[in-house]
Amino acid sequence: MNNILEFLEATAARLPDQTAVIDEHGACCWHELLAYSQSAGTALAARLSPRTPVPVLMEKGRYALYAFFGAVQAGCFYVPLNPALPPPRLRQVRDGVGAPRLITPRAQAGLAPP
Repeated sequence: MNNILEFLEATAARLPDQTAVIDEHGACCWHELLAYSQSAGTALAARLSPRTPVPVLMEKGRYALYAFFGAVQAGCFYVPLNPALPPPRLRQVRDGVGAPRLITPRAQAGLAPP
């Protein structure tokens, strides 16, 4: 395997119904992780050019993982942002990477069903 997307696709093909991620809100299996990531990637690719930074301002969990994989699916790269950081620091990081978009918890509704 050459990259993380190949690993995700191979694992989803090999273990589609095995649990991939568990967080305090629930769990998803490998084929769901792949599907939600591809859906997020499609949405991001429609709005962003490849190699664009995609800041993800979310708590650790499956929705953040969907966003991370989605950014890679879109040919972009993700920038994880800790929501516990002070707003001036978050703005500084976002401005520093020159990101035109930001994925937030409000956006997670579009990443996967609740």
